Amino acid sequence: MGRMLLNGVSKTLRQVAESARHVAHKGGSIRVDIQNAPQEIHEVVNALQEMLSKAQQEAERNRVFTASMAHELRSPIQNLMGETEVALISTRNSAEYRRVLESHLQDLRDLADAVDNLVTICSQPASGWDLKTTRESFELADEAKLRLARESGYAAARGVKLNLESSGNTRIYGDREGLLRAMRNLTANAIEWSEPGGQVDVRVLGENGEIDVVVDDGGPGVPEELKERIFEAFFRGPQARGRRIGYGLGLAIVRAAVDAHGGVVEVGRSPKGGARFRMRLPRGHHLLQVDDTPLPL
Repeated sequence: MGRMLLNGVSKTLRQVAESARHVAHKGGSIRVDIQNAPQEIHEVVNALQEMLSKAQQEAERNRVFTASMAHELRSPIQNLMGETEVALISTRNSAEYRRVLESHLQDLRDLADAVDNLVTICSQPASGWDLKTTRESFELADEAKLRLARESGYAAARGVKLNLESSGNTRIYGDREGLLRAMRNLTANAIEWSEPGGQVDVRVLGENGEIDVVVDDGGPGVPEELKERIFEAFFRGPQARGRRIGYGLGLAIVRAAVDAHGGVVEVGRSPKGGARFRMRLPRGHHLLQVDDTPLPL
């Protein structure tokens, strides 16, 4: 009886090992009939499945990181190299060199935004945005006025007016860098799709225990069938006049940051004729259930 039991257990363990090797190479889950196996075998299989699942998640995270680097950094670098090579082919006057440098400045801004987005998404754990160590109380409207300086310069260079307004109590309890990164991504996206002479309105409104961030532009808007897909990382929508819908990882980070704060991000039609992005954020009272830290108001 002991020999039969030992043989049965050994056979099951060999099947588990073979299945685990298969999963490690091709993915999926461990598939072994352990219905009649001892409880210890169940625990071994469950532990292996959990370990392999975490390994697969980390592998996917590394794949996303590598793909994001190629996706976000390739175009600006190619533009910089191409324009520099053309500029050096022959001697040019100061105005032509200035035009090249202005073009380089925009590509460098794109690179800076790409790096900022990569740092943001890679600094978060695989399980999602962690607010336990990053939340704090701050004035969202006041911070936005300071942090949107780069976007203001970008708008001016494109001949677009950037208007920032706020009203009500805009103090929030959350991840300062995550929320401001989301605002900057939405603002840069709106400027990118605005025509010269257009205007982008950014409003921060605080009322009824909620803060709304509304970004309006006069661009072409977002097609109905793409309103959800534009928040997917690396989604490439149809191009228009050399532009692309979304901003690399930008809109994916917006969704992740808003979700982590228990909020909602929506996209619709702006009264200006373009897109309206709206972040609806709870002020943060529900987060106080995690610990006893009081919320300053």
